[in-house]
Amino acid sequence: MIIIYFVESFCGVLAVLLTHELGHLIAARWYGVQVLRFSIALGPEALGFTDRTGTRWTLAILPFGASLQMNDDRNSISSLQVFSNKSLNQRAVIYVAGPLFNLLFAGGIYVCSFAIFGEGALLISEKPAVIFMSLLSGFSVLVALFSLIPIPPLDGGWLVLFGIEVFTRRPIPERIQKTICTVGTAMIVVATMISFLAVASHVVAENSVS
Repeated sequence: MIIIYFVESFCGVLAVLLTHELGHLIAARWYGVQVLRFSIALGPEALGFTDRTGTRWTLAILPFGASLQMNDDRNSISSLQVFSNKSLNQRAVIYVAGPLFNLLFAGGIYVCSFAIFGEGALLISEKPAVIFMSLLSGFSVLVALFSLIPIPPLDGGWLVLFGIEVFTRRPIPERIQKTICTVGTAMIVVATMISFLAVASHVVAENSVS
C-alpha cells in the first residue's frame, strides 16, 4: 500500500507541474512563439522526439518537475516567433497562463470529486480518494500562488519586470534581466534550504522529546 500511495502521489505532483508548464506552452503557441523544448522531469535528456512544430519533447533523468524553453533569440531568422518580440500584454499572458492552469486544474479536481463521490475534494472526508484529491487540489493552488511570488525567475517576478517596462516604456536590458534572475534563483535556493533545515531540526527536536 505504501508503494501504491507513493506512486499515486508522485504521479499527482507531476500532473500538477505538467499542467503549469502546459499553460505556458498553450499560451505561447497561441501567440505564435516558438517553443523549443518541453521537458518532463529535469536534467539531461533520457529520451524524446521533435514534433512537426519544432518542439523537442523530452523525458529527463531527474524525476523532479518540468520545464519549458521558448525561443528568445532576437537574432533568430523567424523574428515573429521570438518571445521578446511579442507585445507586453502577450508576454504577460504567457506567464500568467501557468498559474491560471493550476487554478483551473484545482477546480476541475473539485468538480470531478463531487461528480464521482458526491462530495467535493475535502480533507474532512472519510473517503481516502476524496482526501487524496483534496491534497492534490490544494497542491495545485499552492504551486499557482508560489509561482506568482514577485521574484524572478518565477512567473510573478517576470510580471513585475513587465510592469517596470510599462512605466519606463523600454525593455529592461538582457544583461540586467539575467543578473536579476540569477540573484532571484539564489534567494529561492537559500530560502528552500533554510526551510528544509528548520523542518529537519523541528523533527529532530520532537523525536528527542518523545
